[in-house]
Amino acid sequence: MGTAPRREKWKGISERLGLSEQLIFMGHPQTPADYEFIANHRNEIEEAERILKDRPSPRPEERPEPGPTARVLPRPDGRIIPVTEQLRAIRVVSWAHAGEAGTYEQIPEHEQEQIVTASSDPKAFAVTVEGESMTPDYKPGDRVVVAPSRVPRNGRPVVVKLADDGILLRLFHRVNPRTIRLTSLNPDIYPPTDLREGEYRWCWPVEEQIRRHF
Repeated sequence: MGTAPRREKWKGISERLGLSEQLIFMGHPQTPADYEFIANHRNEIEEAERILKDRPSPRPEERPEPGPTARVLPRPDGRIIPVTEQLRAIRVVSWAHAGEAGTYEQIPEHEQEQIVTASSDPKAFAVTVEGESMTPDYKPGDRVVVAPSRVPRNGRPVVVKLADDGILLRLFHRVNPRTIRLTSLNPDIYPPTDLREGEYRWCWPVEEQIRRHF
């Protein structure tokens, strides 16, 4: 791919994500959206830059084709994910709208707010957190990226749609093939809940968290 087509491709990505070309290509923020993105991921960016600085330089034959300056996105397991061509925008769904959806197909498609993510799940969307059951790790206003195509893992956060009403953000535990246990980070106030098949509509893992900065 030549330089001009490559630049046009990344220009299109920057426009879709609402980030400036200077941030995408040079790592230099220019707009309020750029600064919000950096503020959301400051710790991960600093850690990635430290690792890249300490990493030995590749041999000439191993050098990648020139491209935009590397940025990173946070993952719940602490891994550092470079922002590459997999970076994309996904919809942000309100807590109430997510709670009204009994299936993935009922998740609203045309939400006005979007965030950027490195999630490879084609069905991924974000939910704005409400409530304090998972504080201090997950605060009201934070966004969590939900991955409907992934399988929940024990001890990891999930968003669960209850059969009767609403959704919960909790830690997932598989009790047996037909029962799951949901725990919070504040068990004195929000005790564990066991749910059997039929008592919940869906249970999807949280793949990424984006802090809200005031």
